[in-house]
Amino acid sequence: MKSISRITLAGLLPLVLGGCVAGKVDRVLDEGAAAGEEEFKALLIQAESEPRKQLSWNEARRRMMRDNLGLQQSRQMLHETERQTKRQWLTLVPRTSAFLNVGQALTSLTNFDSDNLNASVVASFNIPNPFEFYGTLYGNALQVQNARCNTQLDERRAFSELYLAFSSARALREEAVAIERKRRAFSAWNSPDVSKALYGLAREKDALERRYLAHRGNVNQLLNTPGGNWDLTGGLPDISFRDRYRKLDFGGDFGRLALKLHAIRVESAILQTQRVKFRQWPSINFGLSNPPLYSSEGGNDFAGEDFTLFSGVNKSMDLTDVGGRESIQNAEQRLKFTRAQLRQGMEREGVRMIQLRQAYDQLLAEERRLRAGIKRLERPASSEADAVLGDLELRSQLELQLIQTKRQVEQLDLQLLIWDESYWNS
Repeated sequence: MKSISRITLAGLLPLVLGGCVAGKVDRVLDEGAAAGEEEFKALLIQAESEPRKQLSWNEARRRMMRDNLGLQQSRQMLHETERQTKRQWLTLVPRTSAFLNVGQALTSLTNFDSDNLNASVVASFNIPNPFEFYGTLYGNALQVQNARCNTQLDERRAFSELYLAFSSARALREEAVAIERKRRAFSAWNSPDVSKALYGLAREKDALERRYLAHRGNVNQLLNTPGGNWDLTGGLPDISFRDRYRKLDFGGDFGRLALKLHAIRVESAILQTQRVKFRQWPSINFGLSNPPLYSSEGGNDFAGEDFTLFSGVNKSMDLTDVGGRESIQNAEQRLKFTRAQLRQGMEREGVRMIQLRQAYDQLLAEERRLRAGIKRLERPASSEADAVLGDLELRSQLELQLIQTKRQVEQLDLQLLIWDESYWNS
């Protein structure tokens, strides 16, 4: 009867544990949802009440490099990739395992002694196939180089995004000043058109506020500061390709990182092809058998003849693909596709460079046109109210267009900056 009760209890135990797990999961999720709701409400309150804090370029970049989630993930991936090579070498270290065996009937679990226990420690030695080991090391080295290049690329792109955020902050301030200047100028005139113009200014101000909220969220994402309210002020690094954008081309100090990433992709595809070919060869196996290092049953003394080194060669045959010809052809075809895709990518980058130069030309010409138009409007041709108000409205439009044009030039500069090795290595 006692044995039946034990068996019944053992059978009911999984059901009891299952009910406990389900209840705990529901409770934990409810608590997590409640905590998330409180955190969300706190962020909303902070978004409305948080005062603006000034932040310079150097401090903002330091914060971003330290706290940005994307950069943290990129570095973690690089760290994990570098550890793969160390783990590969650690496979050569002997592995020790400890075993504790209990020999007793289920009905007598409460009546066992040391005679029912047997403990032992065993060491296992791994002697890998040298060709496969080398191929794995080579593949790991390629992955490390790829991760390093991508980490550099992520940091450069984050730099550009932060630079654009500072540029956006400056543009928002300039637009706010322009709107306020227009409001004061319109208020000085007593004309039926003034009320309409002031209504238009109110709509511009509302749109500007919406853009500021989007800008604020972008900055908080870059710096990983949810709820923050940063006023990005101060000078920026001097970045301009106005005098040399037509001279830039891939090669030398421009685009070296992109070319290295290109080479890594090609070499990785070649390595995969070589591995497929190597798998068609007979596999060489090495092993080392040894007695337990320790056993509680005694007999722990062993000599060199207790160790046996053995090796073997085996080759499996796939009757549907004799000699692996189809697998090799598929691998070579994938390599061919990879090379073709990379060549197409290089062509797209070349066309993109041509388009970028053309866009740069057009923006600089537009910038000159806008500056000339603003300069002409500084000398009003008439003192009539309608004419003056019209000139003020036109000048405001040209100033806003000039701000947007300068920002577009900055965006082109930052696109070029990512591949400018002379800047990053200076």
